[in-house]
Amino acid sequence: MNIIKKSIAFILIAVLALSFCGCHKPNEVAIKIGDLSFTSGYYLCALIESDMSARQEIDTKAQTDDSIDTSKENYYFSQKLEDKDFVTYVKDNALTKLKELASFKIKAKENNLKISEEELANADAYISYYWSTMSESFENNGVSKETFTEYFKDAYYADAYFDFIYDKGGKKEVASADIEKYKKENYAYADILTKDISTAEDSEKDAAKKQFEEFEKALKNNKSTFKDIYESFNNITDEQKQESYTSVIGSSKTDYENENFDTIKKMSVDEIKYIKTDISLTIVIKRDLAKATDQQDALNKQIIHDLKDEEFNKDMKTFQDSLKVTENKSATKRFNIKKFKYSTQTPTVNA
Repeated sequence: MNIIKKSIAFILIAVLALSFCGCHKPNEVAIKIGDLSFTSGYYLCALIESDMSARQEIDTKAQTDDSIDTSKENYYFSQKLEDKDFVTYVKDNALTKLKELASFKIKAKENNLKISEEELANADAYISYYWSTMSESFENNGVSKETFTEYFKDAYYADAYFDFIYDKGGKKEVASADIEKYKKENYAYADILTKDISTAEDSEKDAAKKQFEEFEKALKNNKSTFKDIYESFNNITDEQKQESYTSVIGSSKTDYENENFDTIKKMSVDEIKYIKTDISLTIVIKRDLAKATDQQDALNKQIIHDLKDEEFNKDMKTFQDSLKVTENKSATKRFNIKKFKYSTQTPTVNA
C-alpha cells in the first residue's frame, strides 16, 4: 500500500476530540529534516496518525489475545509494540512518517515535480470532507486547516516521485510487455456474487445452496441476467443501481486479492461457474479484462506499483536514513500523547 493510502486510512478510523497540555507559538518549528522545517501543528498531525494506528493495532491484537484487558481505562498505554512502550512507539513512528514526507518533498523539489491537477482535486475533495467532520477537534488543539491541508497534500508527492521514476518516460520506466505479462498472471475481470455461510445453520446452508443452484441454472439457460440476480439478491434500490457490477480481482500478490482467483483465472471468457466451499457460495461469470477499457489506465498504474513498490520503498528508506534530523524538544515535549482522546463517531467515505 502506498503512502497516500496510508495517510487516508488513518483519518477513516475515528473523528478526533483531542486535548493536550501546553500552548505553542504559531509556526513554531518542532522538527527539521534535511533542509525542511516542520511546525508544531504539522508534527501534531503525524503524532495523531501514529497514535491512531497504534491503537488500532492493539485493538486488532486484542481480538485474539485475552491478555489485553480492553475494559481497563487507557489500556493502550500498558501495551508494547515492537518491544517499545506505547508512547515511544507512537513518537518514533511519527518521526518516521515525517522523514517519509520530507524525503518525497525533497526529491520532488530536486526534480521540479508538481502534484498533478487531478491528484490535487482528489486531495481537495478528501480534505473538504474530513475538515467538515473534524475541524473543531483540530482547531481547538492548535492545528489549523492550513496545516491539516499541507500535511494531507504532502503525501501526494510520493506518487509524483514514483511516477517520475517508473512511469512512461521515467528513468526506470516499466516496459508495457512486463505490465501486460503481470496483468495476465495476476488479474481477472468477472461478475461475482458471493454469500458467506461460515456461521450459518445447516438448514440455512441448504437453502442458500439451493438458491445458488437456481441462479446457476437461470444464467446458463438465459432465463436471467447476472445484473438482475445481483440486484435482487442484494436488494439494490433504483438509486443504487449501476450499469454493471463487473469487478477487477487479483491474486494474493495484489491489493485486489480474491479467494477464488486461481479458479476464475482458469475459466474461459463468459464461462459461468458455481463455486462452493465450506465458508462461502459464489456465482461467477468470467469477463474479458481487455474490455474493461475505463479501468486500464488505473490498473496499469497499480501494476507498476505491484512490480516496483518494494524496490522504491527500499531506495527511499536508504535516503530517509541519510537525512539529518534536528528536534526542538521544547516544542515536541509539550504534546502529551496520553491525554489524546477520541470520540466513537466514524465518518463514512465513498472514495
